[in-house]
Amino acid sequence: MNQAEFTQDSKDLMNILLQHGKELVDKIDGLSRSSDDYYSYYAYLKDFPINSGCLCDDILQAAYNDAVLLAMSGTRVVLEDAINIHYLESKPDEAERIKVAMDWFRLSNDPKAFKNMLDTKSVAARAEAAGEDTKALYDGEYADFCNYIHSTAQRAVLNASPRVVLANKAVMVSLKAYANIISCLERIIGEEKSEDIVKGMSEYFNKYREAVAEAPLPSLGADKAIS
Repeated sequence: MNQAEFTQDSKDLMNILLQHGKELVDKIDGLSRSSDDYYSYYAYLKDFPINSGCLCDDILQAAYNDAVLLAMSGTRVVLEDAINIHYLESKPDEAERIKVAMDWFRLSNDPKAFKNMLDTKSVAARAEAAGEDTKALYDGEYADFCNYIHSTAQRAVLNASPRVVLANKAVMVSLKAYANIISCLERIIGEEKSEDIVKGMSEYFNKYREAVAEAPLPSLGADKAIS
């Protein structure tokens, strides 16, 4: 694989996604606010394209400056953002979504709150409530990246494995998660699906399917000691 080409293609796709994120923020800003609760709700909606997008940019910067564990940690957060927005979409009506947004602000401002417990549910419970695809995301990529950022033996492979494999994986997974977030947010606010995102993500994924998407994350066998 041409590493320089993958890096440029990743940056180009990220910029497309960030532009769509900005457009969605502008559209949310134009929505009417009939009560104070709506200010909180729309602020929560805007957090996804803004902060998840900024994090994607940070992930790319970390990955290509050999800060691989930082890139992987950021990817895990973007994956949680994707789970959260799908959980929000699964709510039956806007009133229920507003309740989630209000709880998000409570968690954000309460230093004693358990930050993983949004709407009284763990990340795993939110993923399951959001449907089969989101549960598969939790059981797959989310679990893979948790294995590296928590204090498990898997983190030791960063010292021996080809780090560029892990860096590229973090970049692709984070961009896929952010595209997922943008598409989900479009549905929530009633916008038409952005076909260029679908096309761009499909072309990118297919181009690097074998070299990046299907490249397994290294694992540490139970019989291997950590020196």
